Amino acid sequence: MDGGVARPSVDGDEFGVIVAAEIIIAAVLL
Repeated sequence: MDGGVARPSVDGDEFGVIVAAEIIIAAVLL
């Protein structure tokens, strides 16, 4: 799944999971 990341990522799956986690955390904090 694409997270709309501008920078190229070697580990797409792991990076996607990290981004998803950060988005969820940010949503909870906000």
